[in-house]
Amino acid sequence: MTSRCSLALLIVLSAACAVCGLAHAQDEALMTPTNLLCEYRVNPMGIDATPPRLSWTLQSDRRGAKQTAYQILVASTEEGLSKDQGDLWDSGKVASPSGTLQPFGGAALQSRQRCFWKVRVWDENDRVGAWSEPARWSMGLLNAADWQCSYIKFNEADGDPNCPWMRKTFTLDYQPSDARVYVNTLGYYELYINGAKIDENPMTPAPTQFSKRSYYLVHDVAKYLKPGKNCIGLWISRGWFAPGLFGVTHNGPIARAQLEIGGPDGQKQTIGTGADWKTRMSSITVLGKGSSGHYGGEKVEMVKYEPAWATPDYDDSAWLAVQVVNDVPEHTVCAQRVGPNRVRKSFAPRVIRPFGEKTWLIDFGTCLTGSFDIRFVAPKAGEEVAFDFYDSIANENDLHNFSQRDVYVSDGKTEGHFATHFNYHAYRYARVTGIETPPREEDVTAGLIYSEHEPLTTFACSNPLLTDIHDMIFYTFQCLSLGGNLVDCPHIERLGYGGDGHASTPSMLTMYNSGAMYTGWLEHWQDCQREDGDMPHTAPNTENAGGGPFWCAFIIGASRHVATLYNDHRILESNYPAMQRWLDGYVESRCKDDLLMGWENKPYRNWYLGDWAQPGRLEKEREKSTHLVNNCVRIMCYDYMASIATELGKADDAKRYKVKADALRPKVHAKFYDEANGTYADDTQIDLAYALLVDVVPENLRGQMLKRLEDDIVVKRQGHLDVGLVGIPILVACALKYDRSDLIFTVLNQDTFPGYGHMLKNGATTTWEHWDGDRSLIHNCYNGIGVWFYRGLAGILPDAEAGFVRPTLRPAIVGDLTWAQARQETVAGTFASHWRVEQGNLVWNIEVPPGVESATVMVPASKADAVQESGKPAAESEGVSAKGMQGAYAVFEVKSGKYEFTAPR
Repeated sequence: MTSRCSLALLIVLSAACAVCGLAHAQDEALMTPTNLLCEYRVNPMGIDATPPRLSWTLQSDRRGAKQTAYQILVASTEEGLSKDQGDLWDSGKVASPSGTLQPFGGAALQSRQRCFWKVRVWDENDRVGAWSEPARWSMGLLNAADWQCSYIKFNEADGDPNCPWMRKTFTLDYQPSDARVYVNTLGYYELYINGAKIDENPMTPAPTQFSKRSYYLVHDVAKYLKPGKNCIGLWISRGWFAPGLFGVTHNGPIARAQLEIGGPDGQKQTIGTGADWKTRMSSITVLGKGSSGHYGGEKVEMVKYEPAWATPDYDDSAWLAVQVVNDVPEHTVCAQRVGPNRVRKSFAPRVIRPFGEKTWLIDFGTCLTGSFDIRFVAPKAGEEVAFDFYDSIANENDLHNFSQRDVYVSDGKTEGHFATHFNYHAYRYARVTGIETPPREEDVTAGLIYSEHEPLTTFACSNPLLTDIHDMIFYTFQCLSLGGNLVDCPHIERLGYGGDGHASTPSMLTMYNSGAMYTGWLEHWQDCQREDGDMPHTAPNTENAGGGPFWCAFIIGASRHVATLYNDHRILESNYPAMQRWLDGYVESRCKDDLLMGWENKPYRNWYLGDWAQPGRLEKEREKSTHLVNNCVRIMCYDYMASIATELGKADDAKRYKVKADALRPKVHAKFYDEANGTYADDTQIDLAYALLVDVVPENLRGQMLKRLEDDIVVKRQGHLDVGLVGIPILVACALKYDRSDLIFTVLNQDTFPGYGHMLKNGATTTWEHWDGDRSLIHNCYNGIGVWFYRGLAGILPDAEAGFVRPTLRPAIVGDLTWAQARQETVAGTFASHWRVEQGNLVWNIEVPPGVESATVMVPASKADAVQESGKPAAESEGVSAKGMQGAYAVFEVKSGKYEFTAPR
C-alpha cells in the first residue's frame, strides 16, 4: 500500500513538474519589449515634440514570432505605473505589428509633464507577454508664456563680453523635493549650482540658425540645493554666436535660465535670469573669429580664475549688473532634438617627445575630435604656455593647426592645469610650448566628444583590409558628430555640408541611431531656405552659401532615407513643403528645355559642382560630367518625391513627379549619350554609374554600360576608384542595384592611390578630405561607402519604401573572402548575417527579427533544390517558402527566426 501511494505521488509530481516546465517554456517564448525610446532617445528630459512618439524592439528565436498587438501605459508617477495605472494614457489592446514611433494618444500633454511608461505585446498566437521595464520622458516648456525670465548678457561697455560668469543667490526654507533648470542660450553655457558643475555636456547647446531658432535644455538639480542660502551660476561663451556670422545680432553670448523648485509640502519657487543677476569677466578669453578656418581656442589667465565664483558665500560685491536684452529677434525656441554631447572615450598619449626649446609634441595615436586636458609644472607668473593642435605632422617644417590654439597664462603656482571649456579641437598631435619639464603621460588626456547616438551595428570579415576600412569609417562618424549634425571636417570648416551629409546619410543611419540628429539637422535646412526656394550648401548656415543640386537636395534625400530606415512618417510631412519650394520652384526655374545646365545669380560662389574631390580634382575639366550628374540628381529627386507624395497620400503630386522623372530620363540620355564612343558625358565612373542608377540608360544599353563601368574600374584604372564625394554613394547604389558588389570589393581591396587602403597604409585613423591626403585628415567626403558592408557583403537590404518591414537578404560572396558577419539593429529588431565558405559549401546563418512581415532570402546557388536549411531541403523547412530561382540565387521567403542555409559552391 505504501509503495503504491509513493508511486502514485511520484507520477502526480512528475506530471505537475512537466506541466510547470511546459508553462515555463511557453513563458520563455513570449516576447518582452526592450530598447524603449521616446523620439529616438533613451529617457529624454524636456522634449517638445507633440505628440511624442514611442518605440521598442522585440527579439525571439522562435520562427514566425511577431507582434500582432500592443498596449502602452503612461502614468504621471512611477508608483502609478508600477500598479498598472495609466492615468495619462492607457492605449488598450491596439492591433498593430509595429513598435516604431507610435504616437502618444492621451490628452494633450502640458509643459513640464513627467511621463512614465511601459509596453507589452501580443504575439502571433494572441498570447500576451510581460510588461517591459519602465521608461520615462518629460515635456519641456511648450509655450512662450512659460518663460518667466529675461535674456541677459555682459555689457560690452564694461569689457570683453564673450565669456562671462553670471550668478544669483537665493534662500530656501526647505529641502527641495524637485528642481529643474531650463536653460536657453545663444552661445554655449555651463550651469553651476552651489559651486558644482551640473552635467558634463561640453559645447552645449548645439548650433542653430540663430535668426530662426535657438535651443534649450533641462537639468535636474534637486540634489544640489539645500535649505538656506544657495547660488545658481552660468558660465557662458560665444560659441557659434560670433559677430559676423549669419543671424548673429549681438556682441557676446545671450542667456536666459529658469530654475523651478518644488518642496515636500507643495512649496513652489522660481528663480529666473533678470536685472538682479550679477556678472564679471571670467578667466577665459575667446580666441579666433569663430568662422571657417579661424575657430581658434581659449586663453586662460589663471590670476583671474575664481574657483568659488558660483558658491553661495562668495563675495560678489564688486561684480557688475548684467545687461537685460530686450531686442533679441523673434525666433523659435525649442528643445534640442539630439541628446547632449558627452566625452565618450578618453585617450592617453602614445608618445611625448621634445619638439624644440621648451616644446613637447604629444601623439595620441589616433585622430579625434574633442577635449584636451593637461597638468604640468607651471612657468613663472605671467608667462604663457601655448597648445597647438594638428591632425598631421607629415611636414614638421610646415605645420598647419588651422588656428586651433589655446593659451595658458601662469599665475606662478607649482602645478599648471589646462582643460578645454567652450571650444574643441580636431587633432592627433598636441604641441605644448613654454614649459621646461616634459608633461607625464598620466597627466595628459584627450577626450572624444560626440552627441547622443548609440551604435547599431558590428561588422567583420576574413579580409583584414576591408575590416579596417569599415572600422575607420565607423570611427570617423564619431569624430564628425559633435555639433548636432555631421560636419564636413571638425577643424577647418565645422559646417553641416549638404553634399557630405547627403552622401553619408545611409551609412550614418545604418551604423548609429541618429534619427534625433537628423530631425534637428533637417529643421536647420528649412530654417536656411531662401524666399525664392533656393537652398544653401550648409546648414545651419553661417554665411550666404551656394552649392550644386546634390548639396541642396540633402533635404529630400536625407528625409527619404530617414523615413525608409526608421519608418518616420513625420519627417516627410515636416519637410515636404520645403522640398517642393526648392525642386518645383527654384530648380525648375533655372532649367532650359527641361535641362539644368548651370545656376544663375547664386548669392555665393555660384557653385554648381557635380562630383567633388575626385582623384586629381578634375571638376572643372569635366564640365559635361557636371551637367549629367546634376540632371541625374533631379531624376533621383523626382523619384524620391513621387514615393514621398505616395506615402503622404498626395496622389496627384505622386503622379506629377513620376511623369517628370519619366520625361526627363530620355532627354538626359539624348543630351549626354555619346553614341560614337558608346559612353556618357566625360566617360567617368560617376557618369556611367549615375546614368545606370536612375535609368537614364535605356534597357537595351544597360549591359553594355555595366561592362564599360567594369572595364574602367578593373582594366583602365587597375582596380581603383575615379570618383569623389558624390560618386562614392552612387557607385555603391549602382553596384547594389545590379548585384555587382564584386566591383566595390575590387576598389576597396587596394592599398595604393587612390583608395581607402592607401589612407590606411599612410597612417590614417579617420577618412580624409582628398584621396591624396591634402588639407583635412578628418573628413566626411568618402564615408558613403560604409553602408555597403551591410547591404553588400552581409546582404541586409531594406526595401526602398517599406524599409526593414519587408527586407531582402542577399550576401555578396566576392573576391577572396571566406567569411563575413554583421549584426544590425533596426526598427524591426536585430538582423544578423554570417556566411562562410567551408569545404566547398556556403554556410549562411541569418537572424530575422519579429518586426518583419516577411523577408526575401536569396541564397547563392545553381539550383533551388540544392539548398538546405538546418539539414533538410530548404523548401520543406519550417517557416521557409520556396520562390524559385532568380538569376544565380535560389529565392525563399521566411518568417522571423534563426536559419542556417547551406548550398554547394
